Amino acid sequence: MGRGVLNDWDLSHRAGEPHRGGERTGTATFIAMELLCDENKDGRMERQYHHDLEGLLWILPWVFQFRDSVRINRQLAGWETGDFAECHEQKGIFLTNIEKSPSKPSKYSPTESWCREWKGLAASLLLWVALGNLQRSWHRQQSGEPIIPPPADVFDQFCKELHRLSQSMYPAIGDILREMNVAPPTSPIPPIPST
Repeated sequence: MGRGVLNDWDLSHRAGEPHRGGERTGTATFIAMELLCDENKDGRMERQYHHDLEGLLWILPWVFQFRDSVRINRQLAGWETGDFAECHEQKGIFLTNIEKSPSKPSKYSPTESWCREWKGLAASLLLWVALGNLQRSWHRQQSGEPIIPPPADVFDQFCKELHRLSQSMYPAIGDILREMNVAPPTSPIPPIPST
């Protein structure tokens, strides 16, 4: 099996050194919710590791609208805007409506070919993102200061969530994590409620 590396170093900088320039890069559709603000748009907010991870996860519901490279529905059309406030609002509504209970189905429906991945993997990971956003927002409201979680902590939390998902729904994720030498968490992982 071939392996590859994705990287984009043109606007990178070393951690701890000031970022030169006020460039804001990215497409609003895939930008972390915390970065959908004027402070970031003006280049006054530093992008953190958790922002990049969240941006990666926003790709999932977007891709799940397609079948055979053809867009089947336009449920996320509200994200297709250069208006950060509008995109933030639409993503917030989307996260609020994610439900894993059969009695309260999500208002978002991926194409039929992606339903299993949406219900088991993507919705769980985006709920994890929403929880992190709520925790950071609450902390900022209480203290006036942002939380800047260390990248290693964010990665560990993300891997714990992946290990949790691998226990009941996606055993292959556990295999991948073991291949990457990512140890299972030492604390117990709560089970995923059945859907």
